[in-house]
Amino acid sequence: MKGLFITGTDTGVGKTVVSAALMQRYRTLAPLRYWKPIQTGIEDDDDTETVRRLGGCPESEIFAEGIRLPAPVSPHLAARRMGVTIDLRKLETLLPNANNAWIVEGAGGLLVPINESETMADWIALLDLPVLVIARSGLGTINHTLL
Repeated sequence: MKGLFITGTDTGVGKTVVSAALMQRYRTLAPLRYWKPIQTGIEDDDDTETVRRLGGCPESEIFAEGIRLPAPVSPHLAARRMGVTIDLRKLETLLPNANNAWIVEGAGGLLVPINESETMADWIALLDLPVLVIARSGLGTINHTLL
């Protein structure tokens, strides 16, 4: 897999807007697709739809499969409330074997729990993608980002 994993220092930091901007900027350089593999709070917020709209993405650039959970909490807690466990290896098998570069957007921050033993960092390692960390601008950002 080739592409870029977008994570952030926390929820609402701008991962989705940056993902849409990357789609706009780089789609002419290589076949490019967007994927938000895990989304919580889907009833109130649909990041895939936001990237589709802001990025001007045709259907062929959006991969909408994945884990979609209603509660706007960490993936492991949202899954527990639904009586399921997120299995990263099964999630990885959803990806089509296409010759695309991927913009993969994480849920929450780098160390958010996905299940009882794995975090978003484990997911990034499994996908073996370089990471772009989105952080807020302001006093304390360096410390917050490094934490």
